[in-house]
Amino acid sequence: MQKVQAAPHAESDPAQRRVSETDPEARIMKQGDGGYAPSHNLQISTDAAHSLIVGVGVTQSASDQGQLMPALDQIQDNLGQLPRQVVVDGGFMTRETVVAAAE
Repeated sequence: MQKVQAAPHAESDPAQRRVSETDPEARIMKQGDGGYAPSHNLQISTDAAHSLIVGVGVTQSASDQGQLMPALDQIQDNLGQLPRQVVVDGGFMTRETVVAAAE
């Protein structure tokens, strides 16, 4: 809890930051039902043409922003090449991500 309260964070009041007592590496994240629960953010990269999982990542970030480039790096490490096409939802998209993916 002390590490979480001391770290820079979007939540301006350190007293409002929480951690899970049962899973200290989980972060409290908003759920699909509108509630909050200790969670991890799981990223799964797939090859849709072959129905294969080609990469898996787990983060403590509640947002998908910034997760595309690490996923592409993992795909390159696993397969030795980058995909020709990538389909992601809007949660991944930032200007920086578009520029980096284009490069």
